[in-house]
Amino acid sequence: MNSSPPIAGGAHTVSVMLPATPMTRVIGRLIASQVAMSRIRPFNELTKVEQQAAGLAQDVIKADRKAQLQMLTAPIDGIVQQLVVHTI
Repeated sequence: MNSSPPIAGGAHTVSVMLPATPMTRVIGRLIASQVAMSRIRPFNELTKVEQQAAGLAQDVIKADRKAQLQMLTAPIDGIVQQLVVHTI
């Protein structure tokens, strides 16, 4: 009588004794696959979130740069008394 591979469940490992049939082997593989995917999924989601965070950080840098370029400063100390804007 063969035993199926141990099934990982959180912090505990559960061993299940099933008769070795083709169906139990398929079920064992499916369970092992699901366990592996449940371990990989959080890392994939973390990667996505890190990429979004990096993109948002670049957006903040871009917005700060744009705000700096839009700030008008006088070439000398003092107060601007008259400001005229001409458009063509």
